[in-house]
Amino acid sequence: MAIANTHYGYEAIKKMMGNAERVFFIGVGGISMSSLAAMTQKRGYIVSGSDRTRTPLTQKLEESGIKIIYGHS
Repeated sequence: MAIANTHYGYEAIKKMMGNAERVFFIGVGGISMSSLAAMTQKRGYIVSGSDRTRTPLTQKLEESGIKIIYGHS
């Protein structure tokens, strides 16, 4: 079974985002989401997110200025 290429690149993603200024990541403390959140912030977006628990990864994100809400209620 063939799988479509999902690597869009920066320019295509920027176009998909339109005029968005903020990005919210659910599960921001995961290894993949935390990397995406950090890269998104470095691209100039205002980033926030949520996760169930505080971890070293979420603490690092918070130290960089990313606001994180804990708990999924």
